[in-house]
Amino acid sequence: MARRSVRAEFALDEGLLITDGILPGVSSPAALIGIAEKGTVFVELAAQAVGGHSSMPPKQTAVGTLAEVLSALNGNPFPTRLESPIRQMFAYIAPEMSLPMKAIFGNMWLFEGLVRSQMAAKPSSNAQVRTTAAPTMLWGSPAENVLPSEARAVVNYRLLSGDTVEEVLNHVKATVDNPHVRVGLAEAIVSEASSISATDSKAFNNIHKTVKQIFPEALVAPSMVVGYSDSRLYAAVAKDIYRFLPIVAKPEDLDRIHGANERLSVENYRQIVAFYMQFILNCAGYPVKIAGLGEKSQPGL
Repeated sequence: MARRSVRAEFALDEGLLITDGILPGVSSPAALIGIAEKGTVFVELAAQAVGGHSSMPPKQTAVGTLAEVLSALNGNPFPTRLESPIRQMFAYIAPEMSLPMKAIFGNMWLFEGLVRSQMAAKPSSNAQVRTTAAPTMLWGSPAENVLPSEARAVVNYRLLSGDTVEEVLNHVKATVDNPHVRVGLAEAIVSEASSISATDSKAFNNIHKTVKQIFPEALVAPSMVVGYSDSRLYAAVAKDIYRFLPIVAKPEDLDRIHGANERLSVENYRQIVAFYMQFILNCAGYPVKIAGLGEKSQPGL
């Protein structure tokens, strides 16, 4: 499509789910539509020092320097803030929350600081309010009794909308500030944070409409994907990209995603098929309601 200069009206790809019993203060299932996703960059740190035998260690080793650097990065995180996708999520869901959550999220002008601090206290919500850092790989000595001349680590940063790869590198270099530590990009995927897709578009309205047809009890709200999806591949051919899978997930299902005993219920599988059939009809402007939850299909469908 890009080679032929063809632009799609929108793209719908993997992303967020229909959460049931997961959002605090919300009793109904919530279908979260990803209108943006975080970027990702892997920063490599390499600390140098004199190697040798572990029986005669110097005052500072490469491993010790690297540990200090990682500790410094952990103690100097990016600041928290609420970007548009999360603000919109609260605006959509707040009216359906129970008190006092309704009062808090319905008056963000007053309670934003409290909301950000509470979200930052949990890993799942902390990822929604800041660019996060996670050390993922470490290398050191090739033997138990050898001091390495170089110790390396890779830290994965997930970029919140508004932060850039360049800003992450500058932040790491300023925090490390050590001539014995080399900072650079690891040989891995690098992706800036995505643009934010519209919620007043025909495409978003059709997703909203289809969810309510197939999952009538669900609330629908925009949100942000904190992971990394294939939707970035559509950025060249579609301005608006929506990240949503009509999969119902309860708290006990979260650990199963890409884990042991990953599964869907038979009913949810049927709902997924019904969702995409109905969504195609809605996008085409075809006024037919297919079987969603126990209803009979129109003839020929």
